Amino acid sequence: MNCFLKLDDYDITMNNLKLLNFDFNKFEKEKGYLYTKQSFLKPNNNAMYTIIFFLLTNIDKNLSEQFTFCYPATSIKELKDFKEISFTHIKKLENSGMLPKDTILGKSVLDNPCGDRFVYLIRVLSDCALLVKLREIKPNLKLPMIDLVDINNTNIINNSKKAMMTHISLQKNK
Repeated sequence: MNCFLKLDDYDITMNNLKLLNFDFNKFEKEKGYLYTKQSFLKPNNNAMYTIIFFLLTNIDKNLSEQFTFCYPATSIKELKDFKEISFTHIKKLENSGMLPKDTILGKSVLDNPCGDRFVYLIRVLSDCALLVKLREIKPNLKLPMIDLVDINNTNIINNSKKAMMTHISLQKNK
């Protein structure tokens, strides 16, 4: 008998957010955001940007200052700034080895935050935030920086690359 549960990226992400003390009830009551599996299937920008802000500021406490004038976004310019800061910081995390390479292939996942690519993004961000939190609690704990890519989810990365290449070729043909 197999005693292991088969969890998908959504389940793991929700568990990670709970471990990081993300207050689902607060955002559901105050803003009407619902965080269910179905809410990740269609864009819900404000709710998803709330998660990205929460995770990035848990990974790097100093990042809050950069978001001061663009989160929560109340204009198109602020939204653009928020996505730019988020994208830049995610790329820095990739380059430092804290996130797997090709976590975010382009800004389009932030323009349309839903679906498998977005769930994968917040999954690896939440994994990283948990590692950071563990290191804060136990500074002497020897945790290697591991490649957080789930070998069973390589199809997400491959599909993301294909989608990006298709997008690029369509843009060139215009």
